[in-house]
Amino acid sequence: IRRSLETEDRRIAERIYAKVVTEIVEGRYFERIPGEMITFSEMMERYIEEITPKKVCPEKEILRVNRHLIPFFGSYFLSQITPKLINAYKQKRYSQGVKPDTINRELSIMRHAFTVAVKEWEWLKESPFKKVSEEKGKVKRERWLSFEEEERLLSSSPDWLRDFITFAAWTGMRLGNIISLKWDQVDMHKRLIYIGGTGQRRTKNREPVVIPMNQKVFELLKRRARVRRIDTDLVFTSPTGRPLEPSNLRRSFREVLRKAGIKDLRIHDLRHTYGTRLAQAGVDLFTISRLLGHKDIRTTQRYAHHSTLSLRLAIERFEREFGTNLTQFGDKALDGQEVYP
Repeated sequence: IRRSLETEDRRIAERIYAKVVTEIVEGRYFERIPGEMITFSEMMERYIEEITPKKVCPEKEILRVNRHLIPFFGSYFLSQITPKLINAYKQKRYSQGVKPDTINRELSIMRHAFTVAVKEWEWLKESPFKKVSEEKGKVKRERWLSFEEEERLLSSSPDWLRDFITFAAWTGMRLGNIISLKWDQVDMHKRLIYIGGTGQRRTKNREPVVIPMNQKVFELLKRRARVRRIDTDLVFTSPTGRPLEPSNLRRSFREVLRKAGIKDLRIHDLRHTYGTRLAQAGVDLFTISRLLGHKDIRTTQRYAHHSTLSLRLAIERFEREFGTNLTQFGDKALDGQEVYP
């Protein structure tokens, strides 16, 4: 093995050489892992090239890496990055007035990069994040659109935005998947919408999802299909036929919220509205998880408490099925214990 000692100082080179020879004699030199010679900047360069483009918002991820992670960790070798160093980064960000959720988002990129470096690139034996916990941020938003608010919102919206809002609230699809939705992803015969197929925009978790249309969504798409534009394959466009820009869409959404007198509502809350309505209708969490495209059902647990609102309906169905007279299951109680079906 021949390599440079990366120095022009002969005395330093001789000391490094002596150290290397000692490690070879002791059998420790060849046990080194690549992570001892790869910097954080080099790891993130490869990560941004291979992994980031597959994500929903690669631009935001690249910005966080270059603006915050690289300036702090960039010159460190991967083997030098420890839980203690990661904690120092947290404290620095806190001193800059950054909130816990923002820190978690930044470190989640770094956490995944180390996971890839361990499992796929074999640069390290284990990730330093095995001993690093997430920061406790604010409680998840519990905001969804009531039916009364939906009516006010739609009446205040122009036609193009009214269709977008209705579609988002009754499919639970993410903003990125809606604005990139094409007609070849819509099967009007089977009443299905496909996300994440070949050549299509992936979901946040990069998993394909099939969404059945309810009647409201079916009628909306059927109406749009009759007057669809011939110069684009997109289902939803701006009034001029251009692709919807997220920033312009959010600005228009805020304007109609103001007109409708609705406060503290974001476009992403339309997705939460869909999940909440499913739970309140008595749909089980596993099905909700599949419909929303959650990879981990623990993400769906936020809707669990809404299911309690449907317990009365479940009891009423039970009573209609079996009746309140349960004597058919036994005329007498045994040993003073009640008899249950």
